[in-house]
Amino acid sequence: MTLEELADELGISLELAKLVLNRLIEKGLVQECPPRSM
Repeated sequence: MTLEELADELGISLELAKLVLNRLIEKGLVQECPPRSM
């Protein structure tokens, strides 16, 4: 899922989605590039 799709799903703007993602990365809750080992 791209950030655009996520923003669309949540009904928020892409700018807000980026802001939220940056905050999560800062807090260490989200890693920039999650390893795809599924």
